Amino acid sequence: MECDSLDLATSLVKSQVTINPVAEDVHITFKPELLDKGAVKVHIDVNAVVKCENVSREYDIMVKAKKESCDRCSRIAGSYYAAIVQIRAEGRFPTAEERSKSKKIVQDVIRRAQKSDRMAFISNVKELKEGIDIYVGSIKIGKQISKRIVSEFGGAFSESAKLVGHKDGKNQYRISYAVRLK
Repeated sequence: MECDSLDLATSLVKSQVTINPVAEDVHITFKPELLDKGAVKVHIDVNAVVKCENVSREYDIMVKAKKESCDRCSRIAGSYYAAIVQIRAEGRFPTAEERSKSKKIVQDVIRRAQKSDRMAFISNVKELKEGIDIYVGSIKIGKQISKRIVSEFGGAFSESAKLVGHKDGKNQYRISYAVRLK
């Protein structure tokens, strides 16, 4: 962790350094030092030739990192879900093969969707005697998973909404997709 902080702070400082175009034979060294509470001091030594004159300068730049999670990461950590895909079989329990293949389909749909949907993640999977419950971060992803499983195995799915709160004056729903395999 300490090494990462030093490398990150040095990279950040390097990315912000600009060199005057009249400077020639420029040599810059960066020496990071970890301080308390995660702060890093990056000492910079600059040596150059400017208008035929040797110039040396030293600078100390303080970098303080603020750790926080993006909305997606905090939702994953908090087991957030917008939809549940409940995979069951009609008049029986799903076979081990159906369960395994269903989970592979879910992983494939999630992997493909993550390129365009930040909420495409699985927050929980519950293996039950009667089937599998998969908790996902996006209603749209829940529907895609349901359609894909039905197209693979046959059967049908239905959806039901449950009001779970309000945000910015709009009703927020959690959707349950009941997938029934043939």
